[in-house]
Amino acid sequence: MSPKRQNISGLTGIKLLETVNAIKALLAKWEAEHVDEMDGDIDPDRLRAVLDMLTARMDPSSMWAEHLETLNIYWSGELKLKPESRSRALATDSVVEEELWSADGLYRHLCLLEGIVPRNNEAAARLWIEAFFFRVASMSPGTSKLVLSVDPNVLPIPSGPLSAISGNTLSGHLNFMAILTSERHAWHLLHLQRPVTGPEDRAFFVAEAKGPDLILDKHVPQALCEMHACAKRLNKTIIRGALTNGIEWIFMVLVLDQDGDGGKYFESEHIKLRRLADEGGEVSREASSLIAAVIAYWIEHSHEEIGSDDYLTMAL
Repeated sequence: MSPKRQNISGLTGIKLLETVNAIKALLAKWEAEHVDEMDGDIDPDRLRAVLDMLTARMDPSSMWAEHLETLNIYWSGELKLKPESRSRALATDSVVEEELWSADGLYRHLCLLEGIVPRNNEAAARLWIEAFFFRVASMSPGTSKLVLSVDPNVLPIPSGPLSAISGNTLSGHLNFMAILTSERHAWHLLHLQRPVTGPEDRAFFVAEAKGPDLILDKHVPQALCEMHACAKRLNKTIIRGALTNGIEWIFMVLVLDQDGDGGKYFESEHIKLRRLADEGGEVSREASSLIAAVIAYWIEHSHEEIGSDDYLTMAL
């Protein structure tokens, strides 16, 4: 059936995306073959107008939420900070006090970013995220070494209609992969052109929210879909990750069913870097230590469920 004959008034979600993709394909074929007349004497200009109308109605968040439902993955609970988490995080400030990326060094760096980098540039969030990873790298336990991959090429392209909008069209892509590994394997990860994570490596993922809408909750479905793809690729049934715009952080745990069909996820409350919720709030010294400490702990326990020693716990 040609797009003209479809009832497009009530299209939403994946069906809307499939229709948009079908119209794009039809127009591309028409332009490539220089066809004078299309099926049923469709006017290409009118078809382009329909395409513009449908594209304007697309809601990426709802599409990824629908895709998450097809994966049979559902919300299972909220994670909240334990009462002692903030004081416990401040106790980690003593780790590598004298190095460049000490807790004080991180705080001063974040304050510097607040003063010189405009927040209206979506690429600016990367500067905040990288600062936390530089601090966390200095906190690596024992002889372990942290390897940070930016825009990691570990995700298979989603199948079906979502493959057409994977990339920069939608926001919330997994831009960072932090791998905690041995010093020996770290060398391979750093120098090989196509490095492969080992079975003992621990991988933690961070999705940077992009696009004009930086409300984190709207980016959760896509981040979870991509975490699912990563878990499958790495043959893990549990994977931890975070979603952030640099200033607010949501920590998530995805637990897949043993039979590979579906799973559940847990999502934390928003942890904010600023003292105030508004854009004019100052960077909180306590929050910077807390976020760094949670990331460091979650990387080390990235393929485990929430335990009694975690910074977060299940909300009652």
